[in-house]
Amino acid sequence: MPIPATTRTVFASLALLLGGTALGQSQPQSTSPPSQQQQPLQVQSQQRQPPQNAVPPPSTLEPATALTSMAQLDANKDGFIDKNEVPSGHELAGKFARLDRNSDGKLDASEFAAYQEEKR
Repeated sequence: MPIPATTRTVFASLALLLGGTALGQSQPQSTSPPSQQQQPLQVQSQQRQPPQNAVPPPSTLEPATALTSMAQLDANKDGFIDKNEVPSGHELAGKFARLDRNSDGKLDASEFAAYQEEKR
């Protein structure tokens, strides 16, 4: 017995409706346990280690050890420590005018030695 046209239309409509719904669904999730699922690769960044004899930047040093040698503070290597060579916030900045006994705007070796003696 032949299938009436209305029945064929109903079946065709249902097939399209169910097929369209299936297309709109996301991919099925893996049914394997989490331990067996693929994990994304994690790239670990390699951190460079500074040389062992490198002097850390002043901002990372403890205040008591921050740039306490004349060679470290004498940025232009002229044998003197100018006021602009002393980092802001360094304890020497607040004592500079008093330590500069000859008021020439820079500390010589003897004036810097007086500063180091005060620290002891």
